[in-house]
Amino acid sequence: MHAGDGRIRLRTALNALLTLTLTVYDLSGKTVYREVVVPGSRLLDHPLDLSQLEKGGYVLGLSDGQSADRFARFLISR
Repeated sequence: MHAGDGRIRLRTALNALLTLTLTVYDLSGKTVYREVVVPGSRLLDHPLDLSQLEKGGYVLGLSDGQSADRFARFLISR
């Protein structure tokens, strides 16, 4: 995943309509962004504005508290 200027659109299918926690970590493991999302359907289509973050690599974590967490790496390059 490449975020370019820090704007990402997260699209994923969900197994259930559970409250989600989106967490962004820098490559040292420090949490740099966190948001709680309540999906309205089983297809999540959610914009993230991470333009305030510095250039570099990050990891996006998606957790519903019940299923296995999902992770994706991305790069902000501006």
